[in-house]
Amino acid sequence: MNPVRASDYRVILTRMAWVFQGLPRPGAVPDSFRKLREWVSRPENSNRIADDLTRVVASCDWFTDVREVRDSIVHRDGRTLVFPEENRILFQVHEGFKNKVNIPEIMFNENIVDFELYAGLLTGYLIAYLEDVSKIAQRRLELKKIGWDAKSYHGGLRVIHEWVERVCAM
Repeated sequence: MNPVRASDYRVILTRMAWVFQGLPRPGAVPDSFRKLREWVSRPENSNRIADDLTRVVASCDWFTDVREVRDSIVHRDGRTLVFPEENRILFQVHEGFKNKVNIPEIMFNENIVDFELYAGLLTGYLIAYLEDVSKIAQRRLELKKIGWDAKSYHGGLRVIHEWVERVCAM
């Protein structure tokens, strides 16, 4: 299974910014998710898109951390270190002498991250966020509900489902 990389999260959320562009009026909002989050936080833009759209963009507070880790690796020579441990995937991203991932609930110890918990946490956040956005889009675009019992049988989904459940059980 190929886990979703930090850069993939950023691409997915940038595509969400494109969706928001199409909901109010094309070109009315920024076309990158980072810029969109900054844009909705400014008081002068409070009446430019609907409250539900503003709230859902602002609610994605975990984006900043994912973006920071991704930008560290891609743009600032951050290094991903993997630590061998039987039956676990442990890692940390370092930039200089600073740990980039510090989420107490998913740490193996004070410096090392449990990858399965990290991936489960971020994937859970992403799924919940996409669900919130899709509800708004469905309501605003008046999409008909067709085939809401869709299923996917990709083997990797079972694994990521287990990881998300591990995080939820904490």
